[in-house]
Amino acid sequence: MVSLPVPGTGVECPTPHQFVSSIVHSPSVYDTAWLAMVHRHKVTQGHERSTPLFPGCLEFLLAEQNSEGSWPCYGSRFDAILNSLAALLALVTCRQACGPGFSGKQLESSIEVARPSIQDLLKEWDVEATVQVGFEVLVMGLLGQLQAFGIEFDFDGLPKLKRLYEQKMQKFTPDMIYSKQTTVLHSLEALVGVIDFDQVKHHCSEHTGIMASPAATAAYLIHGTKWDYKAELYLAKVVKAYSVRGSSSVPSAFPTSIFEISWVLSSILSNGSELGSLDPEARSKITSFLRHSIQLNNGTAGFAPGVMSDADDTARALMALQLLRQPVDYDPMIEKFEGQTHFRTYEMERNPSFSANCNVLLALLYSDDVDQHATQILKTLRFVLHQFEENRTHDKWNLSLQYCTMLMAQANVKIMQLFNTGYLRALSGELIQERVPLALCRMLLYVVATQKADGSWGQSVEETSYSVLTISWGLRLAWTHGATARLGESLGRGSRYIRSHYPLEPSTFYFWVEKTTFESSLLKSAYCSMALNTESIRDQCGTSDAFQVPGTKNARMIRLLSALSNFTHLPIMPTDLILAEASHLSRFLRRVRQDIVPRDRLPLSKDSYLDFIPMIWTMCNYKAGIVLPTKLVQDMVWLSLLNYQIDEFMETVVGQLGDEKVKLLIEALQEDFGHAYNGDSAFPARCEPTGNNESRPSAKAQKLANEKSHMTSDATHIDGDALNTDSVESVLAILRRYITHVRKHKAVLASPLRVQNALARELYVFLLAHITHNAQNRHFQQTPGNLRNTVDCVDITQNHYFKWIHTTGADDTSCPVSFQYFACLISYHASRDAAKLGKKQMNGYCFHGAHSEYLAHSLVRSLAVMCRMYNDYGSTTRDKVDANVNSIDFSEFHPTQTGVLGEEASNANCSGEHPAEADNLSENGYADGVMACKKKELMRIAEFERKKMEFALHAMEEVMVDKVVLSMLQVFVDVTDTFGLVYVQKDIASSRLST
Repeated sequence: MVSLPVPGTGVECPTPHQFVSSIVHSPSVYDTAWLAMVHRHKVTQGHERSTPLFPGCLEFLLAEQNSEGSWPCYGSRFDAILNSLAALLALVTCRQACGPGFSGKQLESSIEVARPSIQDLLKEWDVEATVQVGFEVLVMGLLGQLQAFGIEFDFDGLPKLKRLYEQKMQKFTPDMIYSKQTTVLHSLEALVGVIDFDQVKHHCSEHTGIMASPAATAAYLIHGTKWDYKAELYLAKVVKAYSVRGSSSVPSAFPTSIFEISWVLSSILSNGSELGSLDPEARSKITSFLRHSIQLNNGTAGFAPGVMSDADDTARALMALQLLRQPVDYDPMIEKFEGQTHFRTYEMERNPSFSANCNVLLALLYSDDVDQHATQILKTLRFVLHQFEENRTHDKWNLSLQYCTMLMAQANVKIMQLFNTGYLRALSGELIQERVPLALCRMLLYVVATQKADGSWGQSVEETSYSVLTISWGLRLAWTHGATARLGESLGRGSRYIRSHYPLEPSTFYFWVEKTTFESSLLKSAYCSMALNTESIRDQCGTSDAFQVPGTKNARMIRLLSALSNFTHLPIMPTDLILAEASHLSRFLRRVRQDIVPRDRLPLSKDSYLDFIPMIWTMCNYKAGIVLPTKLVQDMVWLSLLNYQIDEFMETVVGQLGDEKVKLLIEALQEDFGHAYNGDSAFPARCEPTGNNESRPSAKAQKLANEKSHMTSDATHIDGDALNTDSVESVLAILRRYITHVRKHKAVLASPLRVQNALARELYVFLLAHITHNAQNRHFQQTPGNLRNTVDCVDITQNHYFKWIHTTGADDTSCPVSFQYFACLISYHASRDAAKLGKKQMNGYCFHGAHSEYLAHSLVRSLAVMCRMYNDYGSTTRDKVDANVNSIDFSEFHPTQTGVLGEEASNANCSGEHPAEADNLSENGYADGVMACKKKELMRIAEFERKKMEFALHAMEEVMVDKVVLSMLQVFVDVTDTFGLVYVQKDIASSRLST
């Protein structure tokens, strides 16, 4: 075993070529406790005596107990629970086996303080949030064995834990482990009282014990009826390897040679280290070791020789051999672990592993003939991209999101590199031009956004190394100068943190997951070493322009947005990276912009808002810490685009229909939505059932989903060269496309019935508000131009301004319907994550209870009103030209109401009341003193609505339990607010063209 300078020893980080052999995992209190329970029984002078086989393990447990009575928490709170339960079981077992005199008062004292401390841990334990594989069996096994000693614990999560245990054990029969190796053997100690331990004797070897698990091997030795010297020799070897300062401890797995050697070697060699830098003798030994280990398992590998194989270790071992320039056969891995949509880590795996699939993908990408494995590469790439886009990268083998991000970055950059050099041409344009570049932009934005002020990520040298390596892979792409500089600055700060903290940082950050979390000092040192030696690997992969953003137009846009009050308080943003992500979302919007509304056939100027939409969503998401998944952002930018298009469509097409045709359109919409024009709250169901406990919509939903069932042959005009703007059927067909797009989203269909109905009501109100606003505009347009300044819009709208702005004015902004849709999306995201953890989210909706839901609707109503006011503020010129009703046209804003008359108005200084206002209020001569005062009044009212919105948001912070959902909600608020602030500065809506 080679001794290398490990973290926290005051020695500098080693260089990559020094890594030639395995060090050790961190010690595990849990596994050490099981060894402390192993006793040898002897008969002396007619009396049976029992002594610990490994007394040093008991000493280690006593030394590791903290002052509160529990045992250490490593990377998760669950570690403390499992460690403490096992340690307490070891102490009471020892007391019974060896008698009260053994270890004297210290043993009794340790047991006494442990019980209340463990009770407190269990009381605070969120059972549903625990991710460790098999935790329910491990804990129930320990609780059952402690119960035999008269020690019982009661806690709120116990019923749920029992249910999970029963569900797991329903699928288990002892015969499953009596014959062949399975993953269950690694946690054999959880099956005390369930299986016959004599039946697993053939699984035990001197070199690996029972599946290389000290705890499982100890349990087998304790509960088997015959003493197994192979098990004793294995445990003694582990204890000897881990003996430190007179006490003994063991890791959660031993040996782990394939895992550590293949991970380190494949990582170092793929990150730029030259093969020749390895010591030739060490290289020969490692090559021989890996080849033999793979041959032993018929072309696959586990984490140690002779241990059941898995896709993760197989992929890394094959990748290491490939980089050692050895012939490699990938077929056994593919045959054994390939599934329908992804690769399984091991047979009978329940939940797929993101990191394992990344490692399989990397192994295939480094093969000699990547195109031979194009099918598997495509499958795995689609899987990891989908998981990444849905923010489902929390992994069961490593707790750090930065680790998974690093693997994903390396795989995606490698794909870009191969594609740009002529390989993997089977990949679709959507993948290589949109999804892969967008994922890379998002990864790098996430890494930059989560870096701390001291240059670290998580104040851990290992986690910081993951992120530095992610950036180093990103720097191989052809970015703009600004993006390259920003990434380089972030990388430099991270590297300086590692260099200064590596000699000092103690082993307190455990990211790798076994039964409890652990740290590999070898892997930690290797990743730190690679992170400090990234300069040699910044070779750009090809000349792709996927990350080059057009300059002048985007520079103007970013300057405008950065100057808004929403962003001025932020530190310098990585604008080039934000632009890069937004540009790929813009590319997506250009691809789908004609899917619902035939935008190019409308008599309108260029849709310049198309670039603003993704830019605003990306900036606001970055501001919140990248809390929205890529797919959710994509769904929302598409909806934002559609809302713009529907607004245009309603004004330019529906607004030109005659009264009779508008009446027919309204009747058709009433029929589609299933409730009366007068706003009757009865709302028959119109969606597909999704399996919720609540009653589900009827089969009539098919009528909404199938456009043809409602159309006449005239509807085909929308697919022709020209849009039939005079056909109700043609208009209705387009509106139904939009309605179906919104109501048939999987997140909407997964929502409770009442939530689906609420969204449908908002959709109906949104469309009806447009029709109503159109009618008001037509009435206004019939007034001679020289008299419009004297017209009272109360007569036109049949409402005073307060009522109008809170109904029609706010409803046709699309803010309420967008919010309801967004709530479905974030609820789906939260529910899916809860389901993955075994939770059931209350009501299947992100707002739990009347209080939080009422606050949410109060917030969005103020937000919609404020948005309409900002919109009207910025569009006064366009609305005057088009003769559309604007807020300032209401009598409340007339000079006699504002107290400013004639010449006084022309001399009044009415500008500069709001930081978002443009310095120059003049708009082609329209903004005279009266107009300036009207706009000033409008801004004052908008700021009042802002205060209401902020008060509601603050109230929600106090009642919302899920802070992630609250952060997501903040993004929506910021996006809506930003659009409003943009309108104050610049009218980005399209103008109607003369026909």
